[in-house]
Amino acid sequence: MLNYSYYRKYFKHSFQNYLYKSDGTLTAKDIKRMKFFAIFIPVMLGDGFSLLREKKMSVDERIMMMSFSAATPLFDDFFDDNNLSVQHLEQLFIEQDKYQPKNSKEQIFIEILLSLQPTIHQPEKFIALCFAIFNAQKAALAQVSNKNISWDELKQISLAKCSASAVLFWSLLKDDDTSAEKMVVRQVGNLIQYTDDVFDLWFDLQEGTQTVATNAKSIVLLENDFKAEWKKLLVAVGQLPISDFNQQKFIKLQWFFFSRTFVALEQLKKLPFANDDFNPLSFTRQQLVCDMEKWRNRIKWVRYYSGGNDAIK
Repeated sequence: MLNYSYYRKYFKHSFQNYLYKSDGTLTAKDIKRMKFFAIFIPVMLGDGFSLLREKKMSVDERIMMMSFSAATPLFDDFFDDNNLSVQHLEQLFIEQDKYQPKNSKEQIFIEILLSLQPTIHQPEKFIALCFAIFNAQKAALAQVSNKNISWDELKQISLAKCSASAVLFWSLLKDDDTSAEKMVVRQVGNLIQYTDDVFDLWFDLQEGTQTVATNAKSIVLLENDFKAEWKKLLVAVGQLPISDFNQQKFIKLQWFFFSRTFVALEQLKKLPFANDDFNPLSFTRQQLVCDMEKWRNRIKWVRYYSGGNDAIK
């Protein structure tokens, strides 16, 4: 099921022309993020969400999912820099030659977006979901600068954007949905953001970004809350009218990704005062960053993954 090699080969073959067009505005970091998203997101959300609809992705859907995944890291920059409205994005879809990109980074984003146009069945819904993500991001940026914000409020705001992003990816595979399906999709988005916040703890501190991890007062409580969010996904999946086989296959795939979060949490729990008045500013990059390239962390990941839910009781 984990078709990483398929997406890796396709990205290398199809996106070389885009990368050659760069005038320097597309940085090495941008390219690395594009590649990561293009390889992993189609497996996690594409193959995963296909199990929810009980229908495998077609070749066209795989290409669409990979292309949009690759464009996702450029999404915020494009909308932030241009202060686009819904009308502007509609014009971009309808009158493709009316928008003049400022640089190659914008041009690449637009070309990828326009390449998806023939495969998007409901462009109005797609545009609305794009702006739902954008508005969630704007709300998060406005709120997380508030030093008096409570942890619960911060969590709600932080998870909103990734939840909306998951719904957008889901819409690429299914035009209609039920509330039960959308609940599963949104919860997957919540867990993705939660995982990112745990792994990006040190980086967010450097940027002054408040997240559920930077503002956690106890790593044990943070871990317990993440467990609770994972269990919400299990309950939501159990309520879907799909076969038990596909339910278990979906859970197994999602657990493959989210079980690694416990490797990072295990590392954080070993820090002094991790469970009582935790202050991440007191620690170094090496102490806060969980490097999954290290074999000892990969072995721990295998242990959590193979142990299933029993490994986190």
